[in-house]
Amino acid sequence: MVLTERPVANSAGHHALLFLTIETRPCAPVLRALRAVEHVGTVWSLSGAIDAVAEVRVDDPADLSVLTDRIAALDGIGMVTSQIVLQQKG
Repeated sequence: MVLTERPVANSAGHHALLFLTIETRPCAPVLRALRAVEHVGTVWSLSGAIDAVAEVRVDDPADLSVLTDRIAALDGIGMVTSQIVLQQKG
């Protein structure tokens, strides 16, 4: 399920995917809070060990670190792992 799909506001800079686990159920309120965070674009809800993926864009790696910490501090968020996109094809 795609929670919401929208382009990330900052189309330049560093594009990353955040892989998240959610510690509370239902997940929907946590995903809505995640979606409201600035620099977060599309959020996907998943089945399996990872509960959600969020697409983000930031100006530099230091901003990604700050954003990851901010998201990790949201109520209900467990683990957050970031992966910087090296190249987009297609």
